[in-house]
Amino acid sequence: MMEHEFRKCKTIVELVDRIIENSGKRVAICGWALKGSGGDCRVIEQQAKDLFDNGYDVTIFVLEADISLPQGVKIEVIGLPKNSYLSRIYRLIFPLIIYKMFKYAKKLEEFDLIICHRYPLVYLCYFAKKLYGIKYIYWFHHYPDPSHFPSLMHKLWIKLIGWLEAKSCPVKKADIICSVSEFSRRQLKEVGNIDSIVIPNKVRKLKKGVYSIELRHKYGIKENEYVMLFVGRIVPYKNIHSLIRVYKLVKNSIPNLKLVIVGNPSTKDYFEKLKEIADDGVIFTGYIPDEDLYGLYSISDVYVTCSLLEGFDLPLKEAELFGLPAVAFDIPAHREVAGPNTILVKKDNIEQFAKAVLKILQQKKLSKTQKGCVN
Repeated sequence: MMEHEFRKCKTIVELVDRIIENSGKRVAICGWALKGSGGDCRVIEQQAKDLFDNGYDVTIFVLEADISLPQGVKIEVIGLPKNSYLSRIYRLIFPLIIYKMFKYAKKLEEFDLIICHRYPLVYLCYFAKKLYGIKYIYWFHHYPDPSHFPSLMHKLWIKLIGWLEAKSCPVKKADIICSVSEFSRRQLKEVGNIDSIVIPNKVRKLKKGVYSIELRHKYGIKENEYVMLFVGRIVPYKNIHSLIRVYKLVKNSIPNLKLVIVGNPSTKDYFEKLKEIADDGVIFTGYIPDEDLYGLYSISDVYVTCSLLEGFDLPLKEAELFGLPAVAFDIPAHREVAGPNTILVKKDNIEQFAKAVLKILQQKKLSKTQKGCVN
């Protein structure tokens, strides 16, 4: 299948319509997990919703799941050990569990097209194609940088997963390969010598949130406190330790300040380190429902991210939809998705980042003072 035929497609629905045309309406979406803390999981969720809304029968296949599905979408949870170390081993060796591969490849035979995100289910999709001739799209997010992880074991794990998601045979054998941004496309070309089309992630519509006073009370934010907001998985390359440094610098000038970090930790040691350096003005919410996330975007004063690597950065786009000013490091994905309200700061320049945040908050403080909102 020639990828240049599909380069004009701007959405997942356009792409699927073009690929399967009138041959059927059953689509499987495969990913390693469907959890609220992962950006790729949110992409899967949005793709399923968009396809279902356009008349497709959609089933999601994942190893584990902890969030509710869009209405009408079905799910097959394959299963994963609860222990974090055992789950990694299971994820790694999944393609070698032959009875599972045959069992779920047989289930995929019923579908007209498969959309696959990440390892290991890309191997399952490849297996289903070999057995039953089913077409599959591989969705590439980004290639991780092992240097951002502290321990040798983490570095080796990330390097291995990176190879499996960017260079392995099942990736290369996909009928269509799609990247989430031009940056991800360049990255895949450089790392795996694989070209792809680009369909940017769609920013989901959040469910309308609870009243601001109730939300502030729930998360311990006073009415007169300013809020810096970050949304994303808690992993080293998100550089949240630098974000806490920024918060402390800004707090020297604006004492009534909170830093709210929304997302689940994926690396326990890193999360423990963050809690050690954080003061009581740093709020770790964990995963929260859409209604609360909507509310936090609404009451926050500035969105902030010191992330060193992104394929797209959905929360930065979500913040833009709420008219929220943002400050982010100047990395390729941020250059691509940042809107007019986003200030990009040279990577690793913490002082300049803090100055940009402080300027935004001081302008808001002045505006509130002029309106008589601040005593």
